[in-house]
Amino acid sequence: MDAAAVAFLTALGVVFLAEMGDKSQFVLLAQAARQPPLRVLAEALAAFAVLIVLAVTVGAVAARLLPDWVLAIASGFLFLAFGGLAIREAREAEQESEADPIARRRGGTFVLVLLSEMGDKTQVATVALAASSGLAVATGLGAFAGEAVASLLAVAAGTWLGRRVSRRARSWASAVVFLVLGAITLAFGLWLAL
Repeated sequence: MDAAAVAFLTALGVVFLAEMGDKSQFVLLAQAARQPPLRVLAEALAAFAVLIVLAVTVGAVAARLLPDWVLAIASGFLFLAFGGLAIREAREAEQESEADPIARRRGGTFVLVLLSEMGDKTQVATVALAASSGLAVATGLGAFAGEAVASLLAVAAGTWLGRRVSRRARSWASAVVFLVLGAITLAFGLWLAL
């Protein structure tokens, strides 16, 4: 097996395994339960593509320019904002029919994934893998494939839940997920800032 194939497969495996159970998986699951799954997947993959390009080219520099605590606090506030939107959606669902498409008008998966994953372990791993192998393209493609497979699983799970759980229950569950992630991320950011 040539070096490029090894770099690709290594990045795919490392990123896929690192992404399982990560906060972005919960974000995608919650978003896919409330929104069109293909849009959620497309926004997530676009965000991961941006992150991987940053990781294999200027990821290390970007991490030095913005302190981890700033990124964590920004992500925490974003999670809290989406939690607030999900609460509002849950309250609206109590007054409107299930067929109302209001949930389909919400977006934000791209920004959520981009901010929450900036400087995350998968981005750092991709930087390290690209640096150690010297094969940025193969590493980047492998990392993107790992993110794509992990994202597809999260979106599929969210879609499955979305079909079996009422809109109101999905909205309240999403609110809880986003508020908990927001509180944890904010606390981590504040801890880093001290």
